[in-house]
Amino acid sequence: MLVSSAKVKEFLNSPIRMLIDGEWVAARSGQTFDTHDPATGEVLAAVPLGRAEDIDLAVAAARRVFDAGEWSAMRPNTREKLIWRIADLMDSYAEDPGELESLDNGKSVGVATAVDVRFAAECFRYYAGWPTKLTGTTNNPSMLLADPAQGVPRLHAPGARRRLRTDHPVELPHPHGGPEDRPGPGHGEHGRPQAC
Repeated sequence: MLVSSAKVKEFLNSPIRMLIDGEWVAARSGQTFDTHDPATGEVLAAVPLGRAEDIDLAVAAARRVFDAGEWSAMRPNTREKLIWRIADLMDSYAEDPGELESLDNGKSVGVATAVDVRFAAECFRYYAGWPTKLTGTTNNPSMLLADPAQGVPRLHAPGARRRLRTDHPVELPHPHGGPEDRPGPGHGEHGRPQAC
């Protein structure tokens, strides 16, 4: 296995643990499974094999912390800053997780860094904005690869007389509206049927 980053080498040569209740722990069963470099077949690391009891501990810890109120009582703008900070850190250290991702799934380091790690950071930035914007409305996404002209997937365009397909329940509206969204014979303003 060809590893260039000292941090990635150190990570792969250290026991891999799960973060549960603020501590890095092995699986309760002590079991692990090997993860392989798809390019060479070599074992990258032995990873804890988390089972139901590990999940129960993690869920109980998360519930306890949530109920204690530090995160749930935190002001939305403070939560936004913390989540945004995670994205900034991901960008600052993108090369190491990019190399690790490349070793784990076989992508080139450049693609893993530019796409997987950077897009993950963009997801954190997108969700960082939500704590201060929960108003019950639907907003257009501002994430990479989201087409602002298409908007958010929705069941139908406002005022549309569209029958939903049962085999494809979510439809993207055409940027200029479909024929049922435009006024035409027998239709009033905005394409809505007129009363007879």
